[in-house]
Parts: sequence; structure tokens; C-alpha cells
Amino acid sequence: MQAESFHTIDVMRGMLGMIGVGEGKTLISQISPFILDLYPALLMVPGGLVKKTKVEFDWWAETFRIRIRPPSILSYQLLSHPKHQQDLLKLRPRLIVLDEAHHAANPFSALSTRLAEYLEAFPETVVIAMSGTLIERSLLDIHHLLQWTLGPDASPLPRTREECAVWAQALDHEVPFGSRRAKGALKVFDEGGGFGVYLRNTLGVVVGGSTDVGASIRYRVLSFDLGADIKRHLAAADDGVRPDGEVEFEAAALSSLKFTLSLGFWLRWKEPGPPLWMEKRRRWGQFVRWTLEQRLPNLDSEEMVRQAYGDSTQEGKEWFAIEPSFVPETEVVWLDRSIIPAVIEKSKLRYPLIWCAHPACASLLNPYFGAGGKDLHTGRSILDVTKPVTAGLSIEANIEGKNLQHLWHENLLLDIPKSASTLEQLIARTHRPGQRKDEVVVTFYAPTAAHRERIAFVKQQAQWLEQFKGKKQKLQIGDWEI
Repeated sequence: MQAESFHTIDVMRGMLGMIGVGEGKTLISQISPFILDLYPALLMVPGGLVKKTKVEFDWWAETFRIRIRPPSILSYQLLSHPKHQQDLLKLRPRLIVLDEAHHAANPFSALSTRLAEYLEAFPETVVIAMSGTLIERSLLDIHHLLQWTLGPDASPLPRTREECAVWAQALDHEVPFGSRRAKGALKVFDEGGGFGVYLRNTLGVVVGGSTDVGASIRYRVLSFDLGADIKRHLAAADDGVRPDGEVEFEAAALSSLKFTLSLGFWLRWKEPGPPLWMEKRRRWGQFVRWTLEQRLPNLDSEEMVRQAYGDSTQEGKEWFAIEPSFVPETEVVWLDRSIIPAVIEKSKLRYPLIWCAHPACASLLNPYFGAGGKDLHTGRSILDVTKPVTAGLSIEANIEGKNLQHLWHENLLLDIPKSASTLEQLIARTHRPGQRKDEVVVTFYAPTAAHRERIAFVKQQAQWLEQFKGKKQKLQIGDWEI
């Protein structure tokens, strides 16, 4: 795969690499400037991987017979910061390598905007983008990345984002309510096995293979009997009511509320919003509840109502206009601190990695590795741990760049990510080359129907990604104990 990547980079002077963990992206990043003889060269990585990448560059450099000048390294987070908006102009790279390029998947972010402006000003710049999770949910995730790496003429997608959005409405796995389009002329892709095959066969696109890990995966779904108080709050949440009696109608907030309640806590607003903001929110909530009570087909959440009727109602227009003006601050309110320890005990795992979405869990888990992979209690890095221990981890902070297979093979997910791509990254922390055990265990904490529905959803999403990428997804392999 690395040889194919180097050949593609040399011939196409750019590459979109759907290359996963453990498949050699670091070496590709280091050698590409030498192959193309393009300097200055810039490698962009997530902030948590800057130090690790430099260490790996130094290690590889000692094995080379010739001296290779490595690219400069800049984090995505740094370029996103207002103080660093001129960094690209100062560096003037002729080659930009985007490792974990899904960080630039949002074309409207400050990061992507700065990259796009630089590439427009210096169109001769060569771009290489690599990630095992380039496509999260839609063709739109890679539209601009294909333009940057291959150019508009060589990209397999339409030139404009607007036309690509039309394709996405016909080809994507998930399409908003009422937006699904018939494939029409796009049925031509079905004859060749689907658009995913067409994409993978495009010159300039490289797809990594299935790395032989040498270990199987066993998935477990762990039920748990929650106490009467938590069950009462969950029942109220089903009706859109928070533990403080306030009404909550936003689907994402309600989903988050149910998941945190299942762990024994919830996030309370410190202060209410401004009176006008609260009034517009209340009126929109009333409209949403009335609409849901009509039990119309395919309308079962605030998000669906928003997509179907939001822009055409006075309540929706007024709420959407004022909604961004206030972001509530929250505080953790514990209702039952016994749940998490009891779940860990019931899992019967010896030294599990306990994955969490919220730092509130850190108060019950020691060590707990948060931002930068550092223990919130001692400041020690997870990479400095020398023997297996039961440890809590922030999902967001640790799903990239952490090679944890040498010490751990058991995972307990107290939270279930909404994205199959995120789960792919998470599982790959322990299910990767170098795993010493014959089996990696992934246990999903699933005390409610919402948890089990989330598992079913990400499994279905993984199936679509597998068909699209032509590569086995970890959620699609292994044995499931339901």
C-alpha cells in the first residue's frame, strides 16, 4: 500500500488516501516531500499527535541510508486559532500533507477556509490527504478534499458543492426527511458495483488494505438494571422533561440527557437564557410538541420537525434567528454515583479501558486520561503506563494516535459514539498490529432501548461504509453476544 501511495503521489502529484490505522501514514508523510522534491513541505496533524509524530520522524530518520528533510509540522487546532491565520502565508509550503484529514472535513470551518484560501492563492500547491475515516456520512465529506488533492478535472465528484449535494441526496446512506432523490442517471454506478467502486478506481485515490491484526474481536452488550429514581427521570426524558422540570425538545439534547442519566448524572443549566430567547425557545417547543402529537409519518423528533417545517413557520423562523445568540453553561448534577462502579464490576473485565464521553466520569475513575492523553489526577501520559491497569479515557481525546494494544485488550464503552467511523478509530486503539492477545473484547454498556438502538444504527452505518470503501469495518467482523 505504501508503494502504491508513493507511485500515485509521484504520478498524480497529489493523493486522497483512505488509509487506516497502522497502515503507514507516518512514513508516507515523511518521505513524500523527498519523492516530489517539494520544499517547504508542511504536515498537518491533530494537536495530540505533534510530539508523537516528531519522535517517529526521528526514529525513522535513523534507519534511512540517505538524509531526508522532513516536513514542518503544524496542528489543525493551531491553524484554526485566530492568532495563527497567517501561518500558511509565513510558511509558504509547496506541499501540504493532511494526516487524519477528516479534521478538515467541514469546508466551512476556520481551518478549511484558511486552507482553501491558501490553495486558491497558490494553486500549484500539491496536497495529500489521508485518513481511515475520511467519509463519515456523506459524499460531501470528501468533495473539497478531492478538489484539493486531485483538482476539479480529475475528481470523480461534480465541480460544485451544490451539484454534489444533489448526488448525495441520491447516494448517501442517511438523507434528511423529505430530501431523498431518485438516482436517475446515477444508476449507472450500480452497474459497476456502486459509486464506492468508481471512487476507489479513480486515479489518485488509494485505499488501504485490511491489516492482519492476528486477533479476533468479541462484542458484548451489557444490560444493567437502573434504580427506580433513574428510571423515573428516564421516563420523564421520554416525554421531553428534564430532572429540574424544564421542558427539553431538542433531539440531540434529549439523547444526551438519556445517556448521562444512565450513568447517574445530568447537565443542568447554570443560568436560564435571556427572557426573549427563552420565550422564542418555548414557542418553538410548543409547535414541536403539537406536531409530534399528530403522529405524522417520519416525524418523530424535533430534528425531523425542524427539517420538514422549521423554515416555513413563524415559530421556527423566530427561534432559528435568535438561537445562536445564547449558549447555556452547564454543571454536573449527580443523582447516583454507584452506577459506574457497579457496571465495571458487572462487566467482569480484568483491566479494561473504560471509554467515556464526559469528563464527569473522571471523579469515579482513577486514572482518567483526558486532553492530550494526560491523567486528570496526576498529569501522567497514558503512553507512559508500563503495565495493565483499569483506566478511564476520554473518547474525544484518545481515539487518535494512541497505540494501546501492547497493554490492553479489553474495552468497556460507557458511552456509544453516534458515528461508526469514530467507533472504528476507538476499537483500533487495541485491535491493531502488535496486539498480544488472541482476542480483543469490546463491551457496550446498554441499559436502555436508546443504547441498543444506537448500537444497531452504527452497525448499519458501518455496513454502508464497508460497501462504500470496499474495506472491512471492525464493527462488521468478530462475534456478537447480544
